[in-house]
Amino acid sequence: MSLKGVIVPLITPMSEDGSLDKVSLFRLLDHVVTGGVSGVFLFGSCGEGPVLSPKEKQQMLRAVCQRIKGSVPVLAGIIEPSTEQAYQLGARFLDIGADYLVTTPPFYYYYSQDEIYTHFLVLADKLKAPLVLYNITRFTKNTIAPETLRKITLAAKNVIAIKDSDGDMERFQEYLFIRDHGHANLYVLQGAEKLAALSLMCGADGVVLGLANVVPDVCKRLYEAAKARDWETALLLQEQLTEVGRLYNVSSWLPSLKAALNILELCKPYCRLPFLPLNSDQKREIQSILQKTGVLVYQSNMPMKTRTTNPVPINGLSCKQ
Repeated sequence: MSLKGVIVPLITPMSEDGSLDKVSLFRLLDHVVTGGVSGVFLFGSCGEGPVLSPKEKQQMLRAVCQRIKGSVPVLAGIIEPSTEQAYQLGARFLDIGADYLVTTPPFYYYYSQDEIYTHFLVLADKLKAPLVLYNITRFTKNTIAPETLRKITLAAKNVIAIKDSDGDMERFQEYLFIRDHGHANLYVLQGAEKLAALSLMCGADGVVLGLANVVPDVCKRLYEAAKARDWETALLLQEQLTEVGRLYNVSSWLPSLKAALNILELCKPYCRLPFLPLNSDQKREIQSILQKTGVLVYQSNMPMKTRTTNPVPINGLSCKQ
């Protein structure tokens, strides 16, 4: 299985009581897979991984594997505050059917690079499974230094990718340099949405984009344009994606994302407390963004059930196919 292309960090659909909404989960999976994503990543930031219990995660992973049936790889986050907790969860995920495991440095405490390296080395050795490293310093407080990446890929051949969501292009290019100088089997993935096109132009293998929950086809076309070296189209699609991404700023970003998916009738708007659903004014602002960008196409007097989604073209722009 390849980690190239567009990987969606899937949101976790919830009912009002906080339980997994399996009907919406299946609807969302159908939406992103038919939209062209090349992988599904569970229990990251979009997936509310830090606030789900191990039992809830296993329940969702089973449901996703049941629905996906191997059509695209399933990546499962083992983002835990200790090495042992990450190992225990990873072992369960592998038994259920995850194709890849994704791990950050352990969070809460600050750790040295030697300690971060040890965390990855122990997980790689004990789990014996393809491991994706995840760099997101603002949430973990710990950065994966390029030299640590180089060192761990030499020591553990099953460390096969890094996803970087820091938005630091200088460091991202250092990760690419490592891949291109002796580590050709390493996938380097960009998780910062505003840098998707630029990163692909620089040689990124793929992108992991929260907005692929909403507009997977736009994300796929951006990837394909960049890989075809059609820079004009790639930059146009990046501009369009960034416009859709304005929805993140309406309220807390995750409830805003779920509100957009609720307007598109893909899931309910609920997140795990203390996140709160948007108020009516905020919902209208999200709806306005979806209308103006062409994601939501409907007449204002139409009932909800007759509304249709039509992600491209956006803003009335004609993009190359």
